[in-house]
Amino acid sequence: MKLYEGYFVLSPDATPDVRKNQLAAIEALIQKAGGKIVQRQELGRRPLGYMIQKHRDGFMFCVDFELDPLAQEGFRRSVDLYEEVIKYMITCKKIVSEAVLAAQAKQAAVVAAAAASSGSRPAIRKPYSPTHKASVS
Repeated sequence: MKLYEGYFVLSPDATPDVRKNQLAAIEALIQKAGGKIVQRQELGRRPLGYMIQKHRDGFMFCVDFELDPLAQEGFRRSVDLYEEVIKYMITCKKIVSEAVLAAQAKQAAVVAAAAASSGSRPAIRKPYSPTHKASVS
């Protein structure tokens, strides 16, 4: 399962109770696709960059969820068919595990140790001087 982040824009005309039901329906779509909700956040009413379905603003929700990559296409199709969502965007979140961080730290330590043991210093370039003129031969 991969971790995804979904932004959903809902109609601004809905009452708070209706918005809760709409968010619950989106979460039900995620669970129906075999996913698991990790975190959800209400971002509130936000202006849109351009008119979408005759709306200049909308209520935004951010939902982090885990979903099988093979089930993602079916989930997108079901969100497309859900009429209450006027716009959405789903992105894959990059997860850096502790093992990867440890390997990167180990590699950096090896490079630093190699540089220290060889006694060589990196070449330092002289700063540019506008008064310096190259000799032409």
